[in-house]
Parts: sequence; C-alpha cells; structure tokens
Amino acid sequence: MFIDERLVRKGDLNEKMEAKFKVSDLKSLSKERNLPSTGKKAALIDRLIQSDRLGMESLVSNIEILTCTDDGRAIAEEFITREEELKSRVEKKTVGLLKEGKYREAISAVADYRGPPKEIKDRSGMVFGMQNPERDEAQLKTIFSKTPSTLQSLNDEQLNALRIAAGMMVIWGSNNGKKWLPEDFSNPSNISVEAAMRTLLSHGVFLENIQRYKKAGVKFVRILSAGTLSCEYCRKHEGRVYPIDQVIALPNPECTHEMGCRCCLVAEIEIPK
Repeated sequence: MFIDERLVRKGDLNEKMEAKFKVSDLKSLSKERNLPSTGKKAALIDRLIQSDRLGMESLVSNIEILTCTDDGRAIAEEFITREEELKSRVEKKTVGLLKEGKYREAISAVADYRGPPKEIKDRSGMVFGMQNPERDEAQLKTIFSKTPSTLQSLNDEQLNALRIAAGMMVIWGSNNGKKWLPEDFSNPSNISVEAAMRTLLSHGVFLENIQRYKKAGVKFVRILSAGTLSCEYCRKHEGRVYPIDQVIALPNPECTHEMGCRCCLVAEIEIPK
C-alpha cells in the first residue's frame, strides 16, 4: 500500500549493503577482491559495487529494504514533530501537577497520553510491566515528604527541583531525570545530580519496603550491597542482618561512591542466632 502511494520505495544495492554489512565485513570482501580496504563505509561499498556488482547483488539477494520517499519522509517528520510537541505539553502539565501536589492527576495525565495499558508477558506467560498508579502515588508522596540524610544540606529550592525530576522519572518510567531540572540548577551535594535523584527514589523504595515487611510480619532484614560497584563502607555492610526497627537508613549516608549508595534490603526469613 505504502509503495503504491509512493510513500516508500525499495532500497537500492548501496542501501542493502549498508544495512547488511559491518565495516569489518566490507574490508574482508575488499581484500578478497584485491581492492583497497581503507576509507569510510560508503567508499568501501562503492568500490565493491564497481568491481563486482553481480557478486554484491548475490550477497544481498536475501534481504529487502524499504526506505521513505521524499513525500513519505515529509509525512513521517510531520508526525514525529506533532508527537514531540504533544509529549512536551504533557510533560509541562505533569511538572505543574507535581508542584501542586496533585500526584494522582499527574499519573493519570501520563496514562491518558500513552493510551490503554498493554500487558507484557515473558516466555512463561507471566504478566509484568503493568501500570500501578497506587504504587506510583505512594512513591511520589514519599519523594516529596521525606529527605534522605545525604541531601539534608540542600536548600528547599534545590530539594524541590530534585524532587520534581525524581517524580517525573517515576511517572514517565525514565532512568534519567536531568532533562526536567532547571537549566541553571547547581548541585552542592558531594554526589552527582544523577545520584542525588536516585537517592530520593531509593529512599522512597527503602521506606516502602520497611512498611511492607512490617505488615507481612517480617522481623529481620538483610543488607545487600552492589558488590564491586559499591564503596568500601557499603561493602562492609554486605550481608549484615538487622532487626527491622534498627536497620540503618538507606541510601547509606556514609556512602562515598560517586554514583551514590546502591544498597538495598531484603527480608530475612530465618531468625539469626
């Protein structure tokens, strides 16, 4: 249909070779034909086609490439621009809702933008990746109401900016919130901006886990570090078991790793002696 409407066309020989071969493959093919194996990818392809067009056509005969025509590209670019503008408007709206403390409305705004949630299943058929507005709202409330000791030195303006960015990471499912920080944001803490945002997220998860474990009747918890990706201080706490009411706060305020503390806790089923 798209070909009939002249929105896409079949790729030519150069485009097929560009898609199928790596530079190392093209260099090997060139050496086999006693051709120079230097230059950029496009130059290698041109030389091979000029030297052995029929051979190259045979090598890519098993693939089909479709590429946009000028008209098709114009339509696609217009669609992408509209989508980017729509997403930008929704992002601005959700930032405003987070500032007002309207967490459920912010979550709903993102859900409406994305459309009906889809089930994602692994090979065993287990469903995962479904939206959980109740969980997200609880995490947002924690992010905006609790301050990890690592970030106690920040003023209210700095903390609020980090909270907004961390909150956007939660509702948009992003692993980087820097785009939602003010351009002139300065970070006076001893860890990176990325680590500061993760600290807010991790602290919220820590507090939620403590509450969840208590409700389940868990009495003891075990600290797990990130192994070689943790600082020496955090590694010393690896495997330590604490009564749930006496466990050290996470993220660990004594952590010295530039990326921040990545320790977590798990329920300890067996009562330590």
